[in-house]
Amino acid sequence: MRSRSRRARSIRLVFATAAALLIAGCASMPASLKAYGLNKTLDLSVVARHPTAYVGRLVRWGGIIIAARNLAHETRFQILAYPLDHIGHPESNGTPLGRFLAETPGYLETMIYRHGRAVTVVGRVQGVVHGKIGAASYTYPEIAVRRIYLWPRQRRAQPQLGVGIGIGIGG
Repeated sequence: MRSRSRRARSIRLVFATAAALLIAGCASMPASLKAYGLNKTLDLSVVARHPTAYVGRLVRWGGIIIAARNLAHETRFQILAYPLDHIGHPESNGTPLGRFLAETPGYLETMIYRHGRAVTVVGRVQGVVHGKIGAASYTYPEIAVRRIYLWPRQRRAQPQLGVGIGIGIGG
């Protein structure tokens, strides 16, 4: 009788531990990217077409850094935007949404925040800046950054479960 209840407790403990590990292993959005009053559906192409209608709106956009430049009092990024996944990471294997400019106060090291790195920003729409990409005219939505998150170079691999039987010989 005792061994049965002990075995049942052991089984419950194993399942509870496994459930806790599965929950802990789920990726979540970095705290710095969470913001209240955020307009999650505001697309940068809409802002580029109607900039004055969206000035001051709080957005979370992300993508791949095309260029980074330190100015007198801020750092300016040109970012190729991509849709964000459930944790706010740019899905750069999809179709780009366009480009935007992001200005963050102060100095950020452009050798760290450099071309090819993935970032997500939270900030307010400032309007647009008219510029060029090569010889073509381009309208860049501009964001005044409140928070910026530089993603690690490699995303963690999704947990994988494997079962195997084999013989190992070591020396």
